[in-house]
Amino acid sequence: MSDARDPIEAAGTCATSASSWTDRLRDGSLVRIRPLCAADAELELDFLARCSPQSRRQRFLGTVQPTMDLARSLTRIDRENDLAFVALFDPHGQERVDGISRCHVDPGKRSAECAVLVCDDMQGKGLAVLLMRHLIELARMRGLSELVSIDSASNHGMRELASFLGFDRRSDPGDTTQVIHTLKL
Repeated sequence: MSDARDPIEAAGTCATSASSWTDRLRDGSLVRIRPLCAADAELELDFLARCSPQSRRQRFLGTVQPTMDLARSLTRIDRENDLAFVALFDPHGQERVDGISRCHVDPGKRSAECAVLVCDDMQGKGLAVLLMRHLIELARMRGLSELVSIDSASNHGMRELASFLGFDRRSDPGDTTQVIHTLKL
């Protein structure tokens, strides 16, 4: 992010052009990234519906059906405790979401649980890396000490992403089917 301001705070209740930026993916295509807001509920619903059941299961650690209630819940952002970015493409004159990264700050305000989801047809292009790097940078700006991601042990994509970004990995002591990725900030 080139601007030293907190883009989540700059966005207010919804994103403005001042709080968005354009990045280039590995394949050369451009993506606009901005803070997620409540007005994005329909875009979120479409995004979730375009993600495969396996991708949704890996992200939510269980079976999730895309519904408007879920989309509204996921776009209801508490600017004090939630950080969320959305990656937008405009391939045919109609904007669509192809990735979202988010984190929720713990009550002690020192760490946050994070997650990322990228549409299946956009995976492998560097979008998850871009979204997570923006989230990591904002978490540092907010003074957080660590980001944590709880993932399925079988989620190889998250394992590769977390390793690439410098997260440590350990088994979840409460659930052998899960792992915990931690990034010290």
